[in-house]
Amino acid sequence: MVFQPDGKILVAGITNHTVNGVTDPANFILIRYNKDGTLDSTFGTAGKVTDAISHIEKSGSMALQSDGKIVIAGGDGNDFCVTRYNSNGSLDITFGLNGKKTIDFSGGIDTASGVAIQADGKLVIVGTSTSNSNNNNISSDYFALARLNLDGTLDTTFSSDGKISDYFGNANDVTIQKDGKVLVVGTTYSNDFGTVRYNTDGTLDASFTFSSSNLPSNINLTGADIGLQSDGTVFIGGTSNNTISSLSDFALGRYDVNGKNYYSFGQNGLLTSDFGYVEIANNLLIQTDGKILLVGGTGTGSDDFALARYNIDGSLDTTFGN
Repeated sequence: MVFQPDGKILVAGITNHTVNGVTDPANFILIRYNKDGTLDSTFGTAGKVTDAISHIEKSGSMALQSDGKIVIAGGDGNDFCVTRYNSNGSLDITFGLNGKKTIDFSGGIDTASGVAIQADGKLVIVGTSTSNSNNNNISSDYFALARLNLDGTLDTTFSSDGKISDYFGNANDVTIQKDGKVLVVGTTYSNDFGTVRYNTDGTLDASFTFSSSNLPSNINLTGADIGLQSDGTVFIGGTSNNTISSLSDFALGRYDVNGKNYYSFGQNGLLTSDFGYVEIANNLLIQTDGKILLVGGTGTGSDDFALARYNIDGSLDTTFGN
């Protein structure tokens, strides 16, 4: 979901679609609402755009360009799939091939999960590339990045061909620093938070040495989202899973501008929050006052929304909720 400058709200996701009696559960939908929650009839068909991409498996992320055009990144079952729409919901045929760009990394399954727009308008797309070419043909996951020019072509000034794949794990989100460097967050093969920083040309930034969480072997971490404070402090939101009890909690990590743990934050730089059940955190947001929000779900016999707010030092904000 993103907010337009005029207050209208864009929501992207997946919808079931039935053709000739056959239901395909993997079709894309984009909806725009007015500020009062009514559908915006000037957008698409009665406020909705559907099936502009056939058989998209995952709508991973959305971003809004300064000119009002809408960029969606996901996967079509095989490759990264990036689509751009005009502000009225029509496909932007000046982008890629009739509004759509697919990116193949390995010949395996590539799925985009994050998109960010640089100051110059170029698009950085991140996700996971799964191939069978590593570890004696055992399926392996790579952090995968691509940078696109304004017209949807690969930017060959970025890693010579516009694409990067690093044998590291699953990438879930991306953000661009003020200096143009690219931060990617996900989950490593050692089941820990993983963050990689790239220079503007796509090379690894050697000054960024991300610290592991040094957790017990029965604790796995999944990095879902990343946020930056104005001083460059990095926050990672995700989930902490106990492999013995099968219980999971919200997890929040804090790191300095060069990736070092704030060991005074929580336990060894990591804070976990238990709602009493099984929790999964999906998104992180830093407020203008520096407080941090984590949102996701908790299992209470049925699945409920779960939301936690933290002070800058990592303590729970007791003025918020229960």
